[in-house]
Amino acid sequence: YNTEVVSLRNHSDRVEVGVKDLKTGATSIVKGDFCLCTLPLSVLRQVDSDFSPKFKAAMQGAAYAPVCKIGLQMGRRFWEEDDGIYGGHVFTDTKGINLISLPSSNWQGKKGTLLGFYSFAGDAAELSALSLKERAAYAVAAGEKIFPGQYRKNFESAFSVAWHRVKYNLGGWAEWSEEAREKAYPILVEGEQRTLLAGEHMSYLGGWQAGAIESSWQQMARIHQRL
Repeated sequence: YNTEVVSLRNHSDRVEVGVKDLKTGATSIVKGDFCLCTLPLSVLRQVDSDFSPKFKAAMQGAAYAPVCKIGLQMGRRFWEEDDGIYGGHVFTDTKGINLISLPSSNWQGKKGTLLGFYSFAGDAAELSALSLKERAAYAVAAGEKIFPGQYRKNFESAFSVAWHRVKYNLGGWAEWSEEAREKAYPILVEGEQRTLLAGEHMSYLGGWQAGAIESSWQQMARIHQRL
């Protein structure tokens, strides 16, 4: 924990992963019989590794989606109390907002947190260039059009993440072209030497935890077969 992967080396009988302590800067080596690597390809491409040129080329096959979200805490669940709306989505044509999601839990609670926007691609890049305060103001202004007199009045605080700007994500999820699925994906699924890859990017359920879990199960089965 609290370390950054800086290198990966395969040997005939083990894998050695170099890590750097984020608090002290000290480096050390973690050894194992196999490495089941769940780093996104966007991050793994930047790690010093001894993968073959063919494998490294295959890692370039997936593009990573710019994705930005914001959560808005409201002091009163006005959508329930005033409008009788319990969960679901509000789709909008406001640039970058895409949709507003209403919570489907803790109904009639004192407060509630809405998904203020869920933006992709160019819209996500534009919104992620704003400060948190600016993102919140933009999201609140859009929601005020839908719930006039209540959205801005009840807004308390916000939290926003732009995954393409997070150092250890560098994107929301992997996006594969048909050609890359055919040529690069099979190479990565096979892994190389004693390193196997897992994650949503190594599945056909991209962007979902289910894809990450299923890919891990499949790769653990590969390790068992080899043993």
